[in-house]
Parts: sequence; C-alpha cells; structure tokens
Amino acid sequence: MVGKIVIGLVVAVVLFLVFGAVVGNSPEGKAKAQARAAIDLCHREERGYTGTASAKSIITGACRKLEDDFRKQFGYAP
Repeated sequence: MVGKIVIGLVVAVVLFLVFGAVVGNSPEGKAKAQARAAIDLCHREERGYTGTASAKSIITGACRKLEDDFRKQFGYAP
C-alpha cells in the first residue's frame, strides 16, 4: 500500500516537471519570460538611478508601461 503511494507521488512529480518544461518552452512561455526580464531590468535601473526626480519619474512611467503591456497581453500581472 505504501509502495503504491510512493510510486504515485513520484509519477505526479515527474508529470509536473514535464508539464513545466513544455509550457516554459512554448512561444508564449518564452514571450512571458522575456517580458518579465525586461520589467525586472527596468525596476533595477529605477532603483539604482541617482539623477533628478523628474528623470526618475520617466523611468518609473516606462516600468509601469511595461507592466500594463504585460497585463494586456497575458491577462494578469507579471
């Protein structure tokens, strides 16, 4: 009985990993990953910016635009 449960759990984990690999390698999965990377880079640049407040607000607006575009394209927040 315990052996069947262990085998079932192992199969479930393997199926989960295979599903993740397939979804992650789809064109949509790649587009999502690229968009998230762009958003992350934008926020890193925003945090590290040491110039004027008005210039920083432009960067902040650009980051918000990237997030809004992601929401419109994929239907949820990045």
